Amino acid sequence: MLAFAHRLEADLERGRFVSASELARLLGVSRERISRLRRLTVLAPDIQEELLFLEMVDRREDVCVKWLTDKVARHLDWEEQRRVWREGPRRRRRRRRRPPCVAEALAVLQEPRRANGAASSSQMPAHVE
Repeated sequence: MLAFAHRLEADLERGRFVSASELARLLGVSRERISRLRRLTVLAPDIQEELLFLEMVDRREDVCVKWLTDKVARHLDWEEQRRVWREGPRRRRRRRRRPPCVAEALAVLQEPRRANGAASSSQMPAHVE
């Protein structure tokens, strides 16, 4: 994917195509797709090298093009690109529902404590004791 992006960029610079829109139309892809590919060419050289290696090993060329262009390549400073690249994509964690027994135990533990500071055993659910 990265090699293809460099070829597209070179063809546009040489004037082989009038515009990125024309190129998108000829390739049958969206203008946005061409823009994303072109943004790969501004990545720091070491990131490009790692990306090429990842593509060869995983055989998944489009693994992270969107993340690379949205999060990494938007920074023109190569040091900032490297920082974001090292951090990797952040995945949103879905909040998992706790099983009922855990929810009950947590509810008991969050109740106000007695004067001696401990919850009585009668407050604890039978399966938690």
